[in-house]
Amino acid sequence: MKISTTLRYGLRFLVRLSMEPEGGLNARQVARSEGIPENYLRQIILLIEKSGLIKSKRGPRGGYFLARDPREIKVMEVVKALQGESTLVPCFEEGACDRSEICAARELWKEAEESLRRIFEGKTLKDLAERQKILEVKDGLSR
Repeated sequence: MKISTTLRYGLRFLVRLSMEPEGGLNARQVARSEGIPENYLRQIILLIEKSGLIKSKRGPRGGYFLARDPREIKVMEVVKALQGESTLVPCFEEGACDRSEICAARELWKEAEESLRRIFEGKTLKDLAERQKILEVKDGLSR
């Protein structure tokens, strides 16, 4: 599973949103603080919103909000929302490779993919937000 720029930026957006107990961040704020091109972030936000992970509200107290508690949103949900059910190598897809039954490396790729999935299933947005706060305090950053 290649980690796309869309996934990396989307996860940064969601982590930032997780760090705000009341939510209500806007795309411009996050784009500026995270160094993400605003137009690109807006496209990513549409995908995230379509997946049901966030909701938006217009008006003076508006912005983007997590649809659920960040302790309940696993990183794997974000991966699926922004990349779909991708695999590390195409040989896992039905009929993609006629050597799959005799390929020793295929077992390695499968093990690596299963490890990644376990890691992504075992981490939540809350976990990443807490780590982000520690890193920002350590580096003296405030956002």
